[in-house]
Amino acid sequence: MERTVAGNFARTTQALADKAAPVVRKASGRAQSTVQQGLGAINDIAGQAREAAVNAADSIVSYYKEKSGDCIGDRGRLRCRAVRCDSDASILT
Repeated sequence: MERTVAGNFARTTQALADKAAPVVRKASGRAQSTVQQGLGAINDIAGQAREAAVNAADSIVSYYKEKSGDCIGDRGRLRCRAVRCDSDASILT
């Protein structure tokens, strides 16, 4: 009798495992697809943020070049290539 119970249990658990495998595979595939879409969205957002930062930096540099007569920052002081630029105008950097 014990052999019959053990045999029935083994068959039942194997049948359940066989039925569950496709469901688990499908759920796993959906989860993987969702994660990939999320990572793609994160990469897009990071790229847009980098582009915005570059554009902002370019705008700031352009503004100060226009205002200072083409001065170039040099460790807290400005080196100048124009008469309008104050050699001690470290407030701009």
